[in-house]
Amino acid sequence: MGTVKYIISFLLIVFITLAIAEGYVQYTFSFSAAYPGIVLREASGEQLENLSRKAGVKIFAEEYRFDDIFTHRVNLYCSEGMERVLRQRSMIREGSCKSLLSGDTVISIFPLEEFEAQGKATVYYLHGSREDMRRFCQETGGEPFETDGSPEAENQYVIYWIFALGAAALLTLYQIALLRREVLLRIISGQDLRQFILRHAAREFIFYGGCFLLFLLLFSLLSSPEYYLKNTGPWFFLLAVCNGSLHLLLLFTDYKKDMYIGVRARRVLKVSYVYKAVGIILTLAVITGCVRTISEAAPFYQPKEVFSHYKDYSYYQMNVDSDSGDGDRADRLCLKLYQEYLQKKKTFAMVELQDPGSYDANYIYADAGALPYLRGTIPELSKMDLREQTVYRISPANYEKTGNKQGDASQEVFETYYDGPYQMRNLTYEEDVKLIACDGSMGSVGVGTTKIKENPVILLNLITRDTGTVDPYILQSAMLEISDAEWEAFAEENGIRQEPIYKTNAWENYLNQWNVKKGSIIFSAALIVCMFLMEGILLYQILKYEFYVRGRELLLKKLHGYSFIRRYRGLLTLTLICTAAGGGAVSVSNYFHFREPPGAMAAAAAGVLLVETALILYLIRKLEHRNLQRILKGGML
Repeated sequence: MGTVKYIISFLLIVFITLAIAEGYVQYTFSFSAAYPGIVLREASGEQLENLSRKAGVKIFAEEYRFDDIFTHRVNLYCSEGMERVLRQRSMIREGSCKSLLSGDTVISIFPLEEFEAQGKATVYYLHGSREDMRRFCQETGGEPFETDGSPEAENQYVIYWIFALGAAALLTLYQIALLRREVLLRIISGQDLRQFILRHAAREFIFYGGCFLLFLLLFSLLSSPEYYLKNTGPWFFLLAVCNGSLHLLLLFTDYKKDMYIGVRARRVLKVSYVYKAVGIILTLAVITGCVRTISEAAPFYQPKEVFSHYKDYSYYQMNVDSDSGDGDRADRLCLKLYQEYLQKKKTFAMVELQDPGSYDANYIYADAGALPYLRGTIPELSKMDLREQTVYRISPANYEKTGNKQGDASQEVFETYYDGPYQMRNLTYEEDVKLIACDGSMGSVGVGTTKIKENPVILLNLITRDTGTVDPYILQSAMLEISDAEWEAFAEENGIRQEPIYKTNAWENYLNQWNVKKGSIIFSAALIVCMFLMEGILLYQILKYEFYVRGRELLLKKLHGYSFIRRYRGLLTLTLICTAAGGGAVSVSNYFHFREPPGAMAAAAAGVLLVETALILYLIRKLEHRNLQRILKGGML
């Protein structure tokens, strides 16, 4: 039972530690909320350095930049002594921290004199006494303000740790109940009970201490060790002390009652079945989630060759300054750049579209740059001479293969994402096809999510001159064959070089997303193995205790011809009911959260039930043979 407890505790600790690691990345973008701020426009970094020194306060300014979609830079410009304050008070120091979900974050600290506000309204954050900060505000002419610096993420960590502490304590109490029989035998044999309890308590300290040091080492490589220590150190100590102290309950056992296999032993057996029921439902929920993760991530490997072919292409984003009130400036610049490279035949766009009226999503917008890819995938296109300046609707000959439930809405869908004159022609293809398509979103680990679409309706836009307005949703998923020099020249020409603009190499973007998905596949597979291992150990402990309590009864039933099902009716019924109930509960949850049909859940439940039944048969056969030998020798299991 100890093994099951440590497996569950370790998995919970992994989850909490990952949440803390991800939380630190988000913290680097919000830690400044804990400091009073002041907004200034006409002030240089050198002037503010002198004024802050004169007023006796320390200040810093933030600057956020993006090298690409998965590399974020946090530049901090600090007055003298502010760097030490950030390190001690906010656990912020120079270096990089890695995230499984948000890419890399690089923190750099510079002297305040190097900061250039360029006439923009800039927030400066202050540290010092209220009197000194008031004096500084009077000198600069700014109005101070305070923000809510409440650590919401840290409050979530407390909830996670309380749950882990409660789960570990319940498992330890169950372990203690199972240990009472062993304690009785040690008392009878004259062994010192204190050493036995001390040994089990020491295991708790060794396990949780080892986990603490292991994750501290890993966290130091990925993130801030100070942030880890603050949010884990006290809880690891509490876990070790709480679970170690619970073993002292063995000192208060009424050993006279434990001399007989009576009410207490049967009560523990009932509790064992409760743990078994919870274990089945938990296993089913975890395995279902893991299978879903693997099934969603595995197909992402298929477009590897496509992105390898377009490895010189890049996605581009422009979040240009809109202080002037021109909110459409970024969209116009993105469209301008796309139209320029569309004429050069240096674009590639395969974007998933959705019918706004019915939410059917098996439509793809393709531009002229995607034509070679489509010709290589759809045999019919390779034989056709397609006209330029024309839009083609390409659909399967049997339209039902698209899966679109509301019929064809190609024209409405196309006009939702393209505004301009066009002429549309219809083409069909016979064979089943699978095409890649980006969903157009800005994901936390890269640009969009590449999907595999089966038998879609393709809206192929071959208009390359006098192009109409293409929706920004498509532009942010389009790839351009643009070099660094060309990108810099475009930024310089349009006066946006200092704005938050960036391009992301399509091949690197794919590799980054695939590495995340590959990691999720490995983690999910390992978690499935751990859950089945935990179930196997728990089942073994329950059956072992079942034979301890009812060993003679089970042997007599077998000798009198009772069938296997009649002898172990309780265990088999519990397994079947819990699997069915767990499968039903998870099916309902999946339907409302993910709109998934119950078929996949039924298959997962059947798989878990099959494995559970096989384990039961194997363990019962093994324990029955051992039980027979021991009873014939006059002993107990």
